[in-house]
Amino acid sequence: MIITLSLMSLMSLVAGTSLACAAQRLPAYAVSFEQWGGTLFVSGLALLGAALPQIC
Repeated sequence: MIITLSLMSLMSLVAGTSLACAAQRLPAYAVSFEQWGGTLFVSGLALLGAALPQIC
C-alpha cells in the first residue's frame, strides 16, 4: 500500500512538473497545461501526505 501511494505520488508530481515546463514551449496551450500541471502537482502532494502516516 505504501509503495503504491508513493509511486502514484511520484508519477503525479513528475507529470505536473512536466506539464508546467511544457507550457512555456507551447504558448497556445499554456493555460490548459498550467491548470492540469497544478492540479497534478497538488494531487501528488496530497498523495504524499496520505502516505506519510503509514511510513512513520
